[in-house]
Amino acid sequence: MKERLKAKLSRIFGIQGEPATTDSLPRPNSSKEPSPIEVLPNELLTSIFLFNAERTPTSFSDVLTISHVCSYWRTIALDCPELWRQYAFLHNQYGSRGEDFSNALLKRCGDLTLDVGWERISNKYIASVFKTKQHLTLELECDNIHRFRSYSALVTPYHVEKMTAFLKNAQPIQTIEELTLDTGDRFLRRDFPHEIFSKDIPFLRTVTLRSCWLDLSWMRMDNLQTLSVTVAPHALPWPANAWISFLKGCPSLTQFHLSMPAPFTADSESVLPDSDAPKDVVLPSLTRLELHTPFFRICHFLIRLSLPAVQEIHLSMDMYTSSSEGPGIQHIVKQLIIPSLSSDGNRLSVCMLGGTNLAAIGFSPLQDYASGDGYRSDFLSLVVASPEGRHRLAGATQYLPDIWTELTAVAPSITSLCASMCPEDSGYREFEAFLSQATSLNTLFNPGFAMLAGLAKSGAPPLMALEKVVCSPHCSVHTNLRFKDLTIISSLRVFVLERRERGHPIKPVEIHFEKWQEAWLSSEMRGLIENDGIGEVVFD
Repeated sequence: MKERLKAKLSRIFGIQGEPATTDSLPRPNSSKEPSPIEVLPNELLTSIFLFNAERTPTSFSDVLTISHVCSYWRTIALDCPELWRQYAFLHNQYGSRGEDFSNALLKRCGDLTLDVGWERISNKYIASVFKTKQHLTLELECDNIHRFRSYSALVTPYHVEKMTAFLKNAQPIQTIEELTLDTGDRFLRRDFPHEIFSKDIPFLRTVTLRSCWLDLSWMRMDNLQTLSVTVAPHALPWPANAWISFLKGCPSLTQFHLSMPAPFTADSESVLPDSDAPKDVVLPSLTRLELHTPFFRICHFLIRLSLPAVQEIHLSMDMYTSSSEGPGIQHIVKQLIIPSLSSDGNRLSVCMLGGTNLAAIGFSPLQDYASGDGYRSDFLSLVVASPEGRHRLAGATQYLPDIWTELTAVAPSITSLCASMCPEDSGYREFEAFLSQATSLNTLFNPGFAMLAGLAKSGAPPLMALEKVVCSPHCSVHTNLRFKDLTIISSLRVFVLERRERGHPIKPVEIHFEKWQEAWLSSEMRGLIENDGIGEVVFD
């Protein structure tokens, strides 16, 4: 490693005379003129070493290698506490490396704060969760927990027991900046003792809880920037109102992810606040919001939160409603889509995922979709799920009439639409009603062939502003194009010719392929697309 670094730095600094090859580089005890790397200041050499000190097991091997190259490098490495702070309690996939290992590295870390447990939140490590060896250094960790800068823990009953005992004779932690607690089982919930943390934690920036609950209301959250909480099903630690109260104390929050897949319950949360009431919680720095909860909880958040800086909103909700409630789509439209509409253009995506189990909606105040874009790349994405055990046969398709009906309110502002509806689909009549109001729609993105055939009929909405259709078929390297894609291309031809005959011509249809597919696209297929000015082949 030393010789490779020598060669690289010699090329950077330049050596007069002989080229910088491994054989020509001088050794530390050589009488030749030293190479540039051998005369670097200790501070610069230390900075180079620190580039290797990342949170990966291979980086630890690199750091060990550096410290064994020569006595000079070893002295510098051992005098650099920052080089070791992430490895003092490093585990392998089988658990702890033992107290001797940790004690040796603790000495090298000096008085620095420590990064502990980052390697434990992985599938390989979680698979060995019940092995006793992982707990060998837990008591030593507890003795040094007041020094932790970041802490990730795979929470087991033994772990909770030890931490609870630790509370009796230890000062609360104040140095923590990043905290991750995980049970390793998304169907299991464990409570972690919040008393080990000080009420005032000035540096806490990131908290991640996965099926593990920590009472965050105990701590001051002025500087919290990232919060991710995944709660096990049927575990309801906080109602929506408690979350709203907590978020009032998080003015610096930039990313918030909450997954609470709890079943519908007829509690006070099912009565939504007045949607016209002033928003009483402002999160001025929040740029990304991700919520996976029943719709009534999502609506609580949307009605009461003001998010002036938000750039991404990803929602996933259960659309089951009681007889006293309407569907939740109108709240999404009213609270998020309508206020975000742009006069320059807006794009909308509605598609089915996983057969008929999920309906996905995407919206952005952008004029058009680009090849490769999907609902997850939108400013707002909403996944609607059919609750388990209810309407199992119909799935999420039963909500398409409601979805298109509610989206009709924004139809006049939509300039690009990504959707594929068949005349036989539930909700097709409502879809046609949406199109009849889509007076600014100029682009159809990835429409289905049955949808195009339906639109080509005389009874379909005229779509007077439509200028182009963009299609991205999946090319097969063996058959050139799949049968489905051939059908789409034939439908595109029929659609374009019908538009011409009715006096509403559109631009040549853009058919996008990946760049590597260019060699597999035959001249016959290209001609089928481009003849009569029907289409235009584009390679991305």
